[in-house]
Amino acid sequence: MEKDLNQLSVISSLSNIVIFGASGWLGRECINILYGVLQNDFKNKVILVGSKHKVITIGNKRFDVRSINDLENIKSVDMVIDFAFITPEKFFELGERTYIEMNKELTNKVLCFIKSKTPKYIYYSSSGAADLDFNCATNNRSKKIYGQLKYLAEIELESISRETSNHLLINRIWSLTGSQIQDVSKFAIINFINQALENGKIVINSSDQTLRTYVDASEQLKICFNKLFESKLNLINSGGFQISLFDLANLIYKVLNIKYTQTRNFIEKVSGDDYISKDFILNELGTLYGVKLTSLEDQVKNTIDLIKSNKLKSI
Repeated sequence: MEKDLNQLSVISSLSNIVIFGASGWLGRECINILYGVLQNDFKNKVILVGSKHKVITIGNKRFDVRSINDLENIKSVDMVIDFAFITPEKFFELGERTYIEMNKELTNKVLCFIKSKTPKYIYYSSSGAADLDFNCATNNRSKKIYGQLKYLAEIELESISRETSNHLLINRIWSLTGSQIQDVSKFAIINFINQALENGKIVINSSDQTLRTYVDASEQLKICFNKLFESKLNLINSGGFQISLFDLANLIYKVLNIKYTQTRNFIEKVSGDDYISKDFILNELGTLYGVKLTSLEDQVKNTIDLIKSNKLKSI
């Protein structure tokens, strides 16, 4: 028997909700979800936090984001949602030592805030890279360090949660699609679609048998928030739909109606190439909470529409 999706109605009863990393992709997806529930109460109940003060636009709405160094006047908090982290793409630009120091400093600011405010609900956006099996298997130095830092933050949050008896959900995210993607250069699915649109075919530079799991970002956040409100301590993988890069390329051809069939490249798979959710409990929870997951084919269609829309805007 399905539950009513509006376990999310709990959001309406909360006073202050603080979103760290609000101006990034997932922060924006989260803003859309909360605005959908709160509507005109959004600005009174939600505090958006980023690395610096800025105004962001989502659709036709503008939102103020305050600096993470400007939190002194926040008195009480019911919920903290944390997306704040420097992603692996910055690893080589910053250098390993600086990358580690900056992320530790950022995590420490959020943890200190949580300790001082003791919110009832905490959502933490972690990473599949924090999974110990994946972290041991990967030879990707930036992703390995990123995962280790995420894992340390998970441990700290679990400790805080046990001390304060609040609700904590750690969400290990593998691969996502979504309407608020900011940096389109770093995702395989977007790279493939761009190649298909520009060249009519896709070149896969790693083993085409490498596996990914994709889920829509907004849908998985809704499911996680439902679970967070319901129970005390959870670690949930992002789940979704598993596919090889080879089959993903052919699916993109199908959606774009390109008369081309991908041929195997027979590149040997390297340890740690697969980046796949450890389980699909999230899918089951989606059924339980009445959140229907968008099929992989429709995720591809939505991503194509997003890419075409962004290209039109840039002309």
